[in-house]
Amino acid sequence: MEMDVEGVDQISSLPDALLSRIISHLGISESIRTSILSRRWKNIWKSSSCLHFDTNFLTKSRIDIYERGASFRNYDRKRLYDEISRATGLVERVIDSHETKLVFCSISHIEDNLKSGLVERLIKNLKEKKLIEELSLVCEKLFVSDRFQCNLPPGIFFCRTLHVLELKGYRLKDASPFESCRNLVTLRLDSVNLDDKTLSRVILNCMFLEDLCLCSCTGLKKIEIHDKKLKSLKLNDLDLEGVDIEAEGLSILVLNSVSCSVNMKINTPTLVEFGFCSDGTGRLQKSTQIYSRIIDILERCCGLLQQKPNNGFVNCSNPFGQLHTLSISLALDSQMEQHILDHIFRLCTHLQKLCISIPPNNTGPSDWELPYPTFMFWEKRELHDSITHSLKLVKIKGFCGKEEEIVFAKHLIRKAPMLRRFVVECGENCSETGARETLGLSLEPRASVNLSIVLKPEVPGLAVVIVGNRKDSQSYVGMKRKACAEVGIQSFDMDLPEQISEDELVSKVHELNANPDVHGILVQLPLPKHINEEKVLSEISLAKDVDGFHPLNIGKLAMKDREPLFQPCTPKGCLELLHRSGISIKGKRAVVVGRSNIVGLPVSLLLLKADATVTVVHSRSNDQESIIREADIIIAAAGQPMMIKGSWIKPGAAVIDVGTNAVDDPSRKSGYRLVGDVDFKEACKIAGCITPVPGGVGPMTVAMLLKNTLEGAKRVIVQ
Repeated sequence: MEMDVEGVDQISSLPDALLSRIISHLGISESIRTSILSRRWKNIWKSSSCLHFDTNFLTKSRIDIYERGASFRNYDRKRLYDEISRATGLVERVIDSHETKLVFCSISHIEDNLKSGLVERLIKNLKEKKLIEELSLVCEKLFVSDRFQCNLPPGIFFCRTLHVLELKGYRLKDASPFESCRNLVTLRLDSVNLDDKTLSRVILNCMFLEDLCLCSCTGLKKIEIHDKKLKSLKLNDLDLEGVDIEAEGLSILVLNSVSCSVNMKINTPTLVEFGFCSDGTGRLQKSTQIYSRIIDILERCCGLLQQKPNNGFVNCSNPFGQLHTLSISLALDSQMEQHILDHIFRLCTHLQKLCISIPPNNTGPSDWELPYPTFMFWEKRELHDSITHSLKLVKIKGFCGKEEEIVFAKHLIRKAPMLRRFVVECGENCSETGARETLGLSLEPRASVNLSIVLKPEVPGLAVVIVGNRKDSQSYVGMKRKACAEVGIQSFDMDLPEQISEDELVSKVHELNANPDVHGILVQLPLPKHINEEKVLSEISLAKDVDGFHPLNIGKLAMKDREPLFQPCTPKGCLELLHRSGISIKGKRAVVVGRSNIVGLPVSLLLLKADATVTVVHSRSNDQESIIREADIIIAAAGQPMMIKGSWIKPGAAVIDVGTNAVDDPSRKSGYRLVGDVDFKEACKIAGCITPVPGGVGPMTVAMLLKNTLEGAKRVIVQ
């Protein structure tokens, strides 16, 4: 800029080529206006690789076309056309002033410019002088009564350099503008009026066409495409009587909002990407009639319905053999559509990316009768190669958290070892119960260790506060933050200096209490000696105390028929291990070794709530060995390395070793190794099951921290 800001002009220091690239993304009016910013910028737009012209915008200062409403109809028609025509004439002079080759140009004009020959002159200028590569022409109709047709001369779009052409709002009476158009690789027709014969001739003339897109076109009754060179075909928002696609080289086929009332034939053996679920704007399909057509076509493609000779509706080969990307609209709570999806998994042996849009307020066609409930469907199905070997990304839109939807999501999370990303976008009709169940997906056991589960729009948030630079604390916090990233929980990191005062730390906790995106707060212990840990922990909001050590949480844990908002993570993890291992707690004798506030005391209370007969062994207990030997369940949390010997354990007992102790080991690079409170080598020969150290209770503690955070997020969503 001419004016120096703090002595440095960062923009004007950029090279001309980069400035030209930036300006190329602006409309022509904005590009020329850049000359007022800097004398150096004055002519840079002339070397821009892209130009965008909108004649309506060029006259907007005099006639507000888009906001006049009813008064617009009373505006003098001739004056209006004259003003816009003069503005369009400026486009010619601007293109003549441009000094370099153009890669892309878009021109928005009115139909009268076709009649006057202006558009023809612009195209010839762009072809001959600018060697245009990509051209977009938009014809706007100002009055409903306008009925001009495209009167461009034959072969106007033939140009050695022109490879991409987009026409919008045109009325093509024939295919003559495309004569000998061997140059076009991509053709997009949007809101174009043409008949079947014209379309066929256009495709025939463009003999090297690879990419064809038809969107909201009128006048078409039946689309017939027999082309070996075509690689991509996208049909959006079309009302047709028939579709006949015979394209051996087609790799991408998208049929969105395509209504076909009579006959549809699809033969695309090399298809790798198929879409059939939404309209041209990306909104979910709401038409029951069109939605039923989608299901009918998928049924026949999957072989669920037999082909009837001369039935006049669908004749599909199997287009899914080489498919790796599929976008479809299905109701996951419909048994029929579950069958369709199951057959798709069977047929699409190379499927890598699956996008499902669940129709709003639509459960699909009537269900088939099954000998078991709908929610058991996926449990009964055979696992196909697409799930076990190739599926990498799944995205579901319009998710409502219905039982069948949850079961399907869990099925893929648990059974797809190659899955890398699973995205769930909740729909407007998602209930409170559905939201709770959906959030629970992030903690499901996974077949893929590299799987990332993304839930939208609500994401649980965990704030981890660490004070100082203790290596062990840094290590623990790093594990927790990594776990958050793996399951899709947002991590709020707060690393504070060791010198921070107690009041400042409490103030930081209050900030996190007030942050609506934070559903859980963890303050890593121990804190520096000058800070009162009990005071800091008591300042954490009860609703965000995911560590479970708030006095009110512990108090409710100790009371009968009361439930705390959060249970302490390690004790909760111990009971989760027992449950997941199929070990019954009710009526069993459980011995807890240790009585700390972190593990021993709360785990004994949880065992009592689970109807175990609980004994706590501590440093003042007499005859510890004989008490422990009577236990069916042992929770070792004394902090004494290998204190419990194998001879102390009842044969078949379940042993959970919470202890983590460092003992000298010269053979290790670190000089030490970690052991538990139980002599593992001896105990594993006698115990029915036992947790290792490390790798046993530690990861489960982190998992319970994430689960508590998830529960906190659920409460917020419900409220």
